[in-house]
Amino acid sequence: MVTAKKLTDMASIAIVAALLLVVTTSVNPPGHFHVSVYAEDDDGDSYSDGYDRGYEDGLNNPVNEEIRDGESGHSKAYVDGYIEGYRDGCRSVEGNTEHVCENALDA
Repeated sequence: MVTAKKLTDMASIAIVAALLLVVTTSVNPPGHFHVSVYAEDDDGDSYSDGYDRGYEDGLNNPVNEEIRDGESGHSKAYVDGYIEGYRDGCRSVEGNTEHVCENALDA
C-alpha cells in the first residue's frame, strides 16, 4: 500500500534530481575539462612545455643539443615541441631567415 507520505518523498527526490540535472548541464564543461587535462599534464614534459622552452631559446640562444638530440631524458613530445618552438622563436627575430634558423638548429 502506497501512502501519501511515500508519494511526497518520491516526488521530492524526483524534483531534486531534476534540479541537479538542470544545474549540472548549465555549467560550462569545457573549462572543467581543460583544468583536468592541465592538472594531469603538469609534469613539465609535454609538447607545450618543450615548445615554450624552444621558443625562448630560439629568440636569442643556441639550440640545446641534449634536448634536440633526445639525450636530455625528456619525452619525444617534449623534444618535438622544443624543435618546433625553436624554429618559431628563431623565425620571429627580425632579419632571421628560414635558412639561418635551420642552420642554427642543426649547429
